[in-house]
Amino acid sequence: MAIEMDAHFEAQRDDPDSTFGPVTRGEAFDFSGLIMCDVVDGRFTRIRVAYSTFLHTGADGTVTSLGIPH
Repeated sequence: MAIEMDAHFEAQRDDPDSTFGPVTRGEAFDFSGLIMCDVVDGRFTRIRVAYSTFLHTGADGTVTSLGIPH
């Protein structure tokens, strides 16, 4: 199974321990890529992610490419 995914995440509050690390309100993360899953007997057995862009936009509007997600 595979999906093409475009996702936008925006910090609604300051959070020193978010999934993306420390963030401040207004920071954003944009992901565009593919997610491929192997399904055996109705269960996910392997998930692979490939992306074309993964960007961080600071609260000041500065956009930075994050390279390989961590």
